[in-house]
Amino acid sequence: MSYGVQVAQIATTGTAVTGRCYMKKMMAMHSAGADAILKFYDLTSAPGETDPYYEFNAYGKGVFQVDMPDDGILFLTGVYIDIPADCDVTVWYEVA
Repeated sequence: MSYGVQVAQIATTGTAVTGRCYMKKMMAMHSAGADAILKFYDLTSAPGETDPYYEFNAYGKGVFQVDMPDDGILFLTGVYIDIPADCDVTVWYEVA
């Protein structure tokens, strides 16, 4: 078991973290001028149409960062991220 805050970086849609964890912070680097929507699922594989998700918007080109309140957002299964084109995502998390 790992302890402390860890980091995961991904540039394409997929699983960023496997297993129960608290997401502490999210940062998206968006290289396109248009707005982007990042969807975070409590899953480790591709979601179905009705699976719930957390949605964060990246407006325009640049770096978008969200610090989570308190202990962070609890993901029971893992963190699967639907990432649009021209985005890289970094997630800081702690194993729960």
